[in-house]
Parts: sequence; C-alpha cells; structure tokens
Amino acid sequence: MVTRKDGTQTRNRWGQSDKPQAGTEPTYTRPRPKTDWFGGLLLLAQFLAAAFTIWLIWQSVEVYVQIGAALADHTLATSLPQWMNWFMAHTWLLGAIVKWFLDGGVALVSIAAMLALYVLLQIGEVAPLLLENSPRTLRRLIGSITSHTRLPIHPQDHATVAFLKERHNAIPTQWVDSIYTAKWVCYGVDFLICLLAFPPLRGGWDRLRLVMAAPTFGDVDFVNAGKIAITLFAVEVGFFVYLWIKRGRTILNTPEPEQPTEA
Repeated sequence: MVTRKDGTQTRNRWGQSDKPQAGTEPTYTRPRPKTDWFGGLLLLAQFLAAAFTIWLIWQSVEVYVQIGAALADHTLATSLPQWMNWFMAHTWLLGAIVKWFLDGGVALVSIAAMLALYVLLQIGEVAPLLLENSPRTLRRLIGSITSHTRLPIHPQDHATVAFLKERHNAIPTQWVDSIYTAKWVCYGVDFLICLLAFPPLRGGWDRLRLVMAAPTFGDVDFVNAGKIAITLFAVEVGFFVYLWIKRGRTILNTPEPEQPTEA
C-alpha cells in the first residue's frame, strides 16, 4: 500500500499483501492448536465405560432384588398371626388395603436391606482397586506408614508388652492388608448369595444328588452361570476399565516440560 502526496493510500493489487513499513512491527497470528483425536477417543471411551458400568450394576443388582422379594413373601407367609390372615381374607376392602400395605411395606424393607448388603459387598470388592488407582490416597497412605511411630521391642519386655508393641507397630500395614482380606470375604458372601439365587444346575439344587451320580454337560445352566459371573465381577471390571482410561487421559493431559534453551 502506497501513500500519495495528498495523504490517501492506494489499494493493493490482486495477490499482493501489505508489507510492514520501516519503524513498524509486523503482526503474527497464533497458529491453531492441533486437534487431539486420540484424547477425544479416550474421552468417548471413558463415557462409554461409565455407561457400560452402570448397565452392569443394573444387571448385577437383580439377584438381590429377587432375594429381597422372596424374603418378603416368606416373612408374610410364616410370620403373620392367624387372626391377621383371617381378617384380610374376610373383610374384603379393608382387608385388601391392609394386605396391600403389608405386602408393600415388608417388600420395601426386605429389598432395601438386600440393596444395602449389595452396596456394602461391592464397596468391599472394589476398595483395593480404588485405592491402587488414586495417587493422592497412595501418597497419604505411604506417608502415614512411614511416619508411624514404631515402638522398639526389647528382650526384657514382658510377652504381653512385646505383643502389644508388635500390634501397635503393624497398625497401618494391617489396615491395608485387611482391605484385601475384606475383598475376598465379600466375594465369598456374594458368591454364596448368587449360588442360592441362581443355581448353575438345571432344575435347581434339588437335582444335585442326581447330577452327582451321573453328571452331564447338559446339566449346567449357562444362563444362571452367566448371571453369577456378571453379579460377581461386573462392577470391578467396569471400574477397572473406567479407571484405566481415566488414568491414560490424565497422563496424556500432563503438560510437557519446557526444554532448556542454550545461551
């Protein structure tokens, strides 16, 4: 662009650009950041893993809801006094209302109790996984173990005193070990509940003696076996995949260290 004597400026011709004049600094545009396709795929995978984990939890909780409903029916059938059964059978509308409230209330309490047991068992099963995938929790735990005051055990200490010192010194590590012990205890209880609710034998446990006498491959109920596997391992597997993807995104989102420039 050229400035005339009258102060006006001419337009550039086609294909020409303004050139910085003397005494002026050229301006630059910031380059656009490159699209992180891999990070976007990981974000999508993390969302799908979370949705899949929720679906697995919904599938695995079915067994506990069924057990709660069965316990409610058994309680109503065996615990109600005879006069209450007579009252509900012979008072028509009033008896129907009372029966509706009893059925709903007992079923609600039983199912809520089984759901609470389900949540406690799942927390115990995934607690080590959550602990191992939390860097902040690991640092706090390591710091607590290393800073724990250890009492020296002397040869002249009484046996009881020496035992108590050992217990004191092992408090942090025993707590960590108890988390892993509780995991397998929860798995054991969960497995027994699944066996009672979903027998892996066709026809139920009543045919166990017959099957043991002449076992065949067709005696296995694969549908119930699949329900048992989903109930036992679905939540932990879902959490593992979700946390693994989340850890990868955290690692990739860590800013690169600045390279030192030579003087």
